Amino acid sequence: SCPTFYVAGHHRPLAEGFSSSIAPSLEATDVDQLDVGVVGAGRFEVVMKNEAYETHVVRHVDVLALPHRADERILRGVDGTFWAVANVTPPSFASADEGECTDALRAIDGVERFGPADSTNLAAKETVEIAFDDPPEGRCGIAVACRQSLLSTYLLYQTFAYMGREAGHWIAELERGELGEAGSALVEMLGGIVVSIETAPGVWVDVGEIREFGPIGVDQHLLAFDAPLDWTGHARMHMTRGAWRVDGVKLGTLVERVEPIRVPPSRVLKGDRADEFALALLTDPTRSLTTLPGDHYTLIYQLPDRSAHYEVFLESRGYYIEWMREDWLREENPAHLAQLFFDPASALARLAPEYKKVEAGMEETFWGSRYAKP
Repeated sequence: SCPTFYVAGHHRPLAEGFSSSIAPSLEATDVDQLDVGVVGAGRFEVVMKNEAYETHVVRHVDVLALPHRADERILRGVDGTFWAVANVTPPSFASADEGECTDALRAIDGVERFGPADSTNLAAKETVEIAFDDPPEGRCGIAVACRQSLLSTYLLYQTFAYMGREAGHWIAELERGELGEAGSALVEMLGGIVVSIETAPGVWVDVGEIREFGPIGVDQHLLAFDAPLDWTGHARMHMTRGAWRVDGVKLGTLVERVEPIRVPPSRVLKGDRADEFALALLTDPTRSLTTLPGDHYTLIYQLPDRSAHYEVFLESRGYYIEWMREDWLREENPAHLAQLFFDPASALARLAPEYKKVEAGMEETFWGSRYAKP
């Protein structure tokens, strides 16, 4: 979960902040594209909510505004750079294990390409084949709009369940580095979305990997590359089976690198009242705003008069603490916890049948579990 961010006219959150920052030592900065089209100068509002049984510690939430020109899109690379991209086109064909999936990947419209997890090994991989007609030469980029499935959330919650009443102890041990690289092997086994292109018939080269944590907001990720003369226009996405929901894939030509204008909030409302204290916390780099389940704030920004139109991104920084649930405590199991940490391959095989029992209903259950104050 983590902080969720809404914009007027959208009933589902458009972004989620620092999803992998589940402890103070994992505090991180997260940048998400707000897919609201282009916006003009002046007032722009974002609603930040705590919709889970969590404590959120938020350092800042700034808008990154980038002037927009006609016939171009602004996209963010997996390396953190921003690019003006022209001639953005969808794939002409796409297929996966289930057959053709072109329609699901042609537009960012909520129709996601998603396949089920493997029934015997939660680390099993799958490949989506993609083709683009008339691929351009020179500096190009493939943009993938996606979010994680709830597989990673299931594994995180299962880890907390195995920790049980000793969760505080185990998290403290991890924070102090007493457990070495425990857990990192599990993350590596699941991995991200590796994108490759066919640089010549039968020759495949990786152009980057997407590793954006979180199952809530769909975000776009640009993988830039220099297209060789013999590039066939074919690409692949290789990922853990059932771990990702892909909403769209596009190919474009990179025009130039651009720099965002950072805009901190100018006002903060809690309910319909100005909250000067919250504003001070979110604009002071030495302090932070702490939120509890059910809290929500309206963040008001003033986009500068440097352009008639902007594309906007949201940069948030912080971490969050999960609250233990009663039903988790019943599954406390140090041996299974050790297996997840130090023998993840065996753990992912053992958990596969259990996950398959709940996989089909997890999205509905997850979206129905949002915390709201009475």
